[in-house]
Amino acid sequence: MLELFKAAVAWANLPLTALLGMVLLYWAFVIVGFIGIDTFDVDLDADADLDVDVDVDVDAGVELDADVDADVDAGDADVAASHGGALSGLYGFMAFLNMDSVPLMVVVSILTLAMWTFQMAAQQILGLGNHPLGLALYLPVFLLGVGVTKVVTTPMAKLFRSMRAGERERFRVVGRLGEVVSDADSERLGQLKVITDGAPILLNIRTRKGLASRGQQAFILEKSAEGDYYYVEAQD
Repeated sequence: MLELFKAAVAWANLPLTALLGMVLLYWAFVIVGFIGIDTFDVDLDADADLDVDVDVDVDAGVELDADVDADVDAGDADVAASHGGALSGLYGFMAFLNMDSVPLMVVVSILTLAMWTFQMAAQQILGLGNHPLGLALYLPVFLLGVGVTKVVTTPMAKLFRSMRAGERERFRVVGRLGEVVSDADSERLGQLKVITDGAPILLNIRTRKGLASRGQQAFILEKSAEGDYYYVEAQD
């Protein structure tokens, strides 16, 4: 045990050990009820912002807005394109790790534990815990951790989707108002946040005509025949 502790606090391993410690502290707070499991969940909105304390509900059908005013100069257009590309990459990475279904901190915890385990094993074999080359292992350790996290969270994603589907069925949303968090129209899927007694529910939405813009209130008309989104009507 002493040898494990010494290896864990070797300076090449210390950053991951500290991160693992914070993850364990988070779960201790969850267990005693100080915070909820979805406290740090985020909504990756295709229009640009990351909003804290909102459940992730990433949908592959959501399109990235790329409208640019005609009077924008080339430099501003390049910045907008660069920002959109970075956001799209982050969006894809989160979806790859099943953050659209699995709570953020569950994914982070699995990734952190996997990285720490691989790092400790590699350092034990190579003996680089106090050598600068020990930091060179962080990239392969991260890639291995991402692979393990993907494998572990894939069956979990199905479970969480099933749980959330059951929650939506128990909470009747048709006929309620919600806040649009991602633009939607008759062709493009967006998202609507509906406040409940517990955590907010995020629904995939479309309109029958017109645009439902982010920040607007929208009335939920009915569930689509396909069953994976709802028709809404934006309120002025």
